[in-house]
Amino acid sequence: MIYDLLTESYFSPWKAVLSYFLKDYGGDFILRCNFKPSDISYDHLPRFYCDCLTAWSTINNKRISSNSQVLDEILWNNQFLRIGDKPLFRKNLFAKGIVHVSDILSEDGKLLSWDHFRGKGLNFNDYLLNFGLSKALFSSFSFKPQHSPKSLIVLDK
Repeated sequence: MIYDLLTESYFSPWKAVLSYFLKDYGGDFILRCNFKPSDISYDHLPRFYCDCLTAWSTINNKRISSNSQVLDEILWNNQFLRIGDKPLFRKNLFAKGIVHVSDILSEDGKLLSWDHFRGKGLNFNDYLLNFGLSKALFSSFSFKPQHSPKSLIVLDK
């Protein structure tokens, strides 16, 4: 089931139904995220789908141990990246290509400029949200200076 959901060329009515129920989390995109099952509202999902999502989150749980893994980490629905003790998914930012940590931070751990985000068609409120995400990243990951341009060091949780 999970493989079929991740395969974009595969279509089935059950896939459309599940994607609809998960629309607040990006539909089937959530399966690419490092999500925690308890962060998802399962009130409207059949038990089978809940069990599948819980099993998938266990299998897909990533241990981040390098700078490049931090930059490749998906921002949305991330169990370690929280604002107000909740993970986020912003459809408008996702649609503009803001998906990974590297989409908001430079390799040295600095938030990309307002001009960069404005060039992607984002407004100032979106920029402020990205600023908040960068601050949440600092509380989830340790940023320590090194001699190389990549200065992101991960604290194992």
